[in-house]
Amino acid sequence: RFIGNHNVIALPEGQFSIRSDRIRIAESTAAAMTATVSAVEYQGTAVSVTASKADAQDITVLLDDATFFSSPLNTGDAVGLTWDQADLHKLGD
Repeated sequence: RFIGNHNVIALPEGQFSIRSDRIRIAESTAAAMTATVSAVEYQGTAVSVTASKADAQDITVLLDDATFFSSPLNTGDAVGLTWDQADLHKLGD
């Protein structure tokens, strides 16, 4: 049901899948979770940012290049991650 990359995220309510292009970088205080940038990969018109949570879970965020370059990120930067609840897809029951 997904086209492109997606993440599986563990939340208190269970495991959810979300597309990489539906996650946004946010201020840590307004974020659903916090993480540390572990990789930045330029992909032409998009930039793939991998952020690692304290529990070693990696989350991939796909940003358009204009968004990324308006506030560039570097390996080691602390970031907040957020999304619209409607973009989460619960896995299993």
